[in-house]
Amino acid sequence: MRRALVAVAALMSGAIPANAEPLVDINWFGATLADVRASRPDVAWVEEPNPYGFDELTHLTAASFANVGDRSFDINVTQAHGIVVSARLQSTTNVTNARECEVVSLDAATNLEPRLGAFYWDRTLSHGQISVPISDQSVVIVQGWRRSPRLEPFTRAQYTHPDTTGFAVRARARPTNGRITLNALLLSDLDGAACRVRVEIDLPFDQD
Repeated sequence: MRRALVAVAALMSGAIPANAEPLVDINWFGATLADVRASRPDVAWVEEPNPYGFDELTHLTAASFANVGDRSFDINVTQAHGIVVSARLQSTTNVTNARECEVVSLDAATNLEPRLGAFYWDRTLSHGQISVPISDQSVVIVQGWRRSPRLEPFTRAQYTHPDTTGFAVRARARPTNGRITLNALLLSDLDGAACRVRVEIDLPFDQD
């Protein structure tokens, strides 16, 4: 059974380089949405109640919050029970096939690495998943497939084939400022003619 680079994951530091701007302010986590607004008055924030009607959840959203490489990311920051616990960022690029989505995804990962820390994958690789280095410190997992009618993994050489209807990138990071360490998940998916790159950042339960 093949495994991702578990040993590398265990050695990696999530520290963000001193000269790099974090993707989001790590100090937001455990603070309040009011603190988020105060720290970034230049952002056109929109406060939204939770769509499911949970009074203890509130969201701040903003379009084009961060520019990463050639992409602009929208953001959704969630406060639960009075503290910020998560941030979700997404960028969408129009593509014609899985190969183009792979190029978009790997470029995004390369530009996100200095702002999130090293990427790794510590799960068992499933059939068709491939570990792809993006730097000396980081790897991401890619996978392409089609359904015919069941899922059939494709090799990277087949990503330009029109039958490659599915594509995904996955990677984890542990951004930290030395006081707070967060869980980050990079996800990229081919959705028709759209390549959606998302970053999910969460406050671990033991740091709330």
